[in-house]
Amino acid sequence: MKIFPTIKELQAHKTYYTLAVVLLIATLSKLSLAGVGLFAIHDEFRYQRAGELLQDASVHDYKSAVHRLFEAKGRPGEVLLKTVAIGLQTASAKLFGKSTYQSANAGSLFLFNFLIYLGVLYYLYRIAMLLLDHKEASLFAVLIYSTLTNSHLYLRHALPYDTSLWLLLAVLYQVLRLTASDAPNRPWTLFLNGALAFLSYLVYPGYVLLFLVVAFMLVFHKFELNRVKERAVKVLYFVAGSVACLAFFEALSRFAGTSYIERALYLSTTIKEGSFEESCRFLFTYLYVGEGITGSFLLLGFLATTVLV
Repeated sequence: MKIFPTIKELQAHKTYYTLAVVLLIATLSKLSLAGVGLFAIHDEFRYQRAGELLQDASVHDYKSAVHRLFEAKGRPGEVLLKTVAIGLQTASAKLFGKSTYQSANAGSLFLFNFLIYLGVLYYLYRIAMLLLDHKEASLFAVLIYSTLTNSHLYLRHALPYDTSLWLLLAVLYQVLRLTASDAPNRPWTLFLNGALAFLSYLVYPGYVLLFLVVAFMLVFHKFELNRVKERAVKVLYFVAGSVACLAFFEALSRFAGTSYIERALYLSTTIKEGSFEESCRFLFTYLYVGEGITGSFLLLGFLATTVLV
């Protein structure tokens, strides 16, 4: 099996391989971010809930263990997935005689986050290929994303944003594939993706708009009037998967003596900071102020596309 390209291939696809090398360097440079930073942000307290879940489970107190999922202010999915990172971190603490949560022992968490980051880049490329059908343009899109500060800001932190984004991008990629005109009919794959989409919401509810983008693409991507019934069946399987995921976590919460739905509804009433008017200009302000040259480049590209289209 050939791994590296030949000289002729390099010459024929010079732009593609140049972009690939630059992206590889930009990605590997993120490894330099490993180090201190754990618990520097208040929202990282949920990571401790994952550790407490494993502690409760280790002494067979399963009701308390399950209850830990619902002590994270509406993010049980985050606690559940973070058990992987904290499990590795606990093991390394015992192996090297360190405290579980100290920054010097956060290598397992960084590795977990870095793998998620690679997953985000992978699915961005796959989605770009489906939409653009151009290798160089797709790779360039991923490279631009990798240069954004927000793309790697949380690598050293126990936060849910990248994990939720990774799940949603994976689902979006599958939805785009399964709604293509020549796509095979795989209803149970759509059911599973519906469950994964809602799991991403349980990891971080703040990406609800991206969840709606996935739903929009499910309904309208490559839509054909003569195949309305077939598309409706696909939508129903996707929705059924999301509802099944919600029902599963609600059942878990009832087992633990609480209710996820009730807690989530109450939590929504406590979000009163800021103004919705700010959301209309936040993206543009962030790209210009927060991302500098790269953000300005993206804004100009957005403006040019708007004018031309």
